[in-house]
Amino acid sequence: MIKRVFKLKNIFRGLSHQIDLKKLQIEDGVKILVDEETNALKLTYKRDREEEYIILVPGDPSFVVMKISKKSLGAIFNAFRELVKARILEEALEEEVTCIVEVYLLLDKITKEQLKMTIREIIEKEVVKVIEAVRDEDFLIEFLPHLKTIVPRVAARKILKKINLSEKVRRCFSYDELEKIFVEELVIADAESFTWRFIKKFIKFMPSKA
Repeated sequence: MIKRVFKLKNIFRGLSHQIDLKKLQIEDGVKILVDEETNALKLTYKRDREEEYIILVPGDPSFVVMKISKKSLGAIFNAFRELVKARILEEALEEEVTCIVEVYLLLDKITKEQLKMTIREIIEKEVVKVIEAVRDEDFLIEFLPHLKTIVPRVAARKILKKINLSEKVRRCFSYDELEKIFVEELVIADAESFTWRFIKKFIKFMPSKA
């Protein structure tokens, strides 16, 4: 469970401090806070020592910041529904955040080991054949470093293709949008590092300057 930030299609204008949140039926453990400077809305749920949250950041575009698990999901979204019923938030915004949370949880299931295995498979099955057919060392010196970013991006796309997406997520996002999210969220610095280690391990002809 890590913090992720997503851009919203719906515009969130922020909340006024004049809004009375006390009348809402909010479950124990859930807090609703409005930032004094930005008017951002923060819904938090604390279980044991760890705090989970969803933050709506106003602006054009607007953003949602989240660090959440299935354990806190029900309580936080009950609070969201209360805000919609009280006409403090728009229903379209709640629906979009619901979809984004589902994508967040899908991303959270993907382990570093799964990403490493997919990257290794791409290098063994595809990259090795291409590189070993090349004998121009100058070309390889320029080309090989780019594989550190190319291969993890391909791996992210392959992982997305294997995931069963709900109808709700498919309605919220086009496949291109989901692909962009997965590439941005999964292609981390560590991915480039172990991609390069795999390349050096499997490529027989490695230029000394690469």
